[in-house]
Amino acid sequence: SKDYKGCGDVFGINAFIDFNTYPVLAGVTVDAIKAGIGKDTPVWLFFDGNGYAKPSDMSAEDFVLLLKCQIYTSIIHGATGVLFWNDRSNTPEVFNALDWVVKELTDNLNIIYMDTQESKSSDDLHYMIKTDNKKKKYIIASNTSKTDTVELNIPNLDKKSLKPLEVFISSF
Repeated sequence: SKDYKGCGDVFGINAFIDFNTYPVLAGVTVDAIKAGIGKDTPVWLFFDGNGYAKPSDMSAEDFVLLLKCQIYTSIIHGATGVLFWNDRSNTPEVFNALDWVVKELTDNLNIIYMDTQESKSSDDLHYMIKTDNKKKKYIIASNTSKTDTVELNIPNLDKKSLKPLEVFISSF
């Protein structure tokens, strides 16, 4: 991304097959792009709003949970926008099932836009701590593992176990 730094105002990538296989890559990708273009340039990632990479034995609802984890993981790592790829070759079941995630994202924009005090990741656990103008703290956390539960241990926050692909958002 460093070689493209002077070529645009927003940078992104469409790697949804890889993100679906390895959800952690949504964060790794943002980190890699930011390393080349700098922390202040917007990064927008594309996500599979069409179910193009959805395994045939996975329900649209389960696929949307996978997408939600990827989206929030990218935000935790500094993505400033998300886009959904879609075309008319697939049925709209995945796109329609995304409605609640888009609504949730919209409802959480006030938290997402707050100042980031801390952002960390360790293996499959990713989190950021935000503060509002009254110094109230919020956490956005994700578990990118498809199989394992991870423990979230943050001072002044009750210990929380995140199930596979779970996203957790809370004030504390």
